[in-house]
Amino acid sequence: MSGNHPLKCLNETKIMTRRTWGLEKVNVEPDRWVKVAPIDPRLLLYEAPSSIWRFEDKDGVFLIVKCPYGGVGDRLWVRETFYNDEYMGNRVLYKADGAMANFNYGGPWKPSIHMPRWASRILMKITKVRAERLQEISMQDLIAEGLEPTPEQFGRPLGKFIDLWDSLNAKRGYGWETNPWVWVISFKLLERKL
Repeated sequence: MSGNHPLKCLNETKIMTRRTWGLEKVNVEPDRWVKVAPIDPRLLLYEAPSSIWRFEDKDGVFLIVKCPYGGVGDRLWVRETFYNDEYMGNRVLYKADGAMANFNYGGPWKPSIHMPRWASRILMKITKVRAERLQEISMQDLIAEGLEPTPEQFGRPLGKFIDLWDSLNAKRGYGWETNPWVWVISFKLLERKL
């Protein structure tokens, strides 16, 4: 999973993320859909019940949507900006570590989207999946998103979240003001390679 701050995942201050991918049909008219519920697990044979949701509108029209990230118990690996030094036995350097971020190791940093699975140092397990409107985020969720308030910025985490959300999603049509449906995925750290 790209887009999570790797150091916050490593020190477990980020244990939740929100994503719109897979909800495009619902977000064409987000205000149309008023009910959302996981599909009854007795109807499923091979899918995690938390990963398939039923959206229903005011007229009784419904839509079944599957979370593309998986369901409870599935594992995710975090991709991050990296450099693979082939001349040092395929040693992997991670830009998020900071100390080495300003150096050039014989080539440019590679974007997270190009990170192969073997180079990932973070493995997480999904503990909960739900679908909700973006603006339903709670203070507890903000903290789980890695935005714990400090005394000097108390009350600012929501503003920081909105700024970050809009910087990543507004150009795609999913800004804070549009209040899109999002997947809310909670996870816990299973493995870290240092």
